[in-house]
Amino acid sequence: MKKRKISAMFTLVVIASLVLLGLFPQAIQADTGPKPSITIEVKNAPQDYYVALLGKKENEYAKNSHLKIDEVTRESVEAYLETFRYDEWYYYKSPLGDNLFRCNEDGKYHFWYMVPKPFRVILIDMEGNVHLSDSLHQWEYNAECTFDFHTRTLIEHRAGAIMKRALIVGGCYGVTLIIEFLVLIGLFPVNKKNLFWFWLANTVTNIPLNIFLLHANIGPGIYIIWFLLELLIILIEGIIYTSHLIDKKGSKSAARAFGYSAIANVLSAFAGVMIQWFFNF
Repeated sequence: MKKRKISAMFTLVVIASLVLLGLFPQAIQADTGPKPSITIEVKNAPQDYYVALLGKKENEYAKNSHLKIDEVTRESVEAYLETFRYDEWYYYKSPLGDNLFRCNEDGKYHFWYMVPKPFRVILIDMEGNVHLSDSLHQWEYNAECTFDFHTRTLIEHRAGAIMKRALIVGGCYGVTLIIEFLVLIGLFPVNKKNLFWFWLANTVTNIPLNIFLLHANIGPGIYIIWFLLELLIILIEGIIYTSHLIDKKGSKSAARAFGYSAIANVLSAFAGVMIQWFFNF
């Protein structure tokens, strides 16, 4: 019965971790940290055009704009967008720029700093026709999207981002197991019971920790939070190891267990910092 409960707990952790990887974008933020962004790739577009984003506003009473302008220059497009309204949609002007782009060779446009949620793409061709995309609510903190001009469809590509996060979390988990196993064999005998509790403790702490760190875009403050979480993990794992790890004499020692937890987690945390810098997440 006890083994079944442990197995069920581990299964829940794994399932919850996979769900978190897919469902939650990188959304924790502060002004000192990275900013959300939207990259739009325009496909099947006219030869030349201007492109921008629309967002929603409240308490606006202007009438809908005509989806046509007489003259297409940078100045006329900017003036048109400044007073643009289509139902509840308005031109989204970033605090650090107007976020209006002229057609380029690769058809990709990067909108950053404060981006609207939800958003639409507005495209103005050189004949003055105004085209609007479907609306989309981005999931990823740094969203990669495609706007198909022919169909007016706007989609976000998430598979690559989810896979990258899964690989990083899995890599951090694997490195942690290797480092903490090497410390384990210096302090405890390698037997089935010790290995099982070593594996379980690291699984229920390391995977959720790395998922959180991967999503916590809060700048330098993340290291303070990381430090506090590592202290909590040392405490949790120390309690688990005190209750279950046995030394060569078959006895349990709180001092040895907490010492192992502290040494192993400090080393694995250092490795985690190196991985974070390497992958820049």
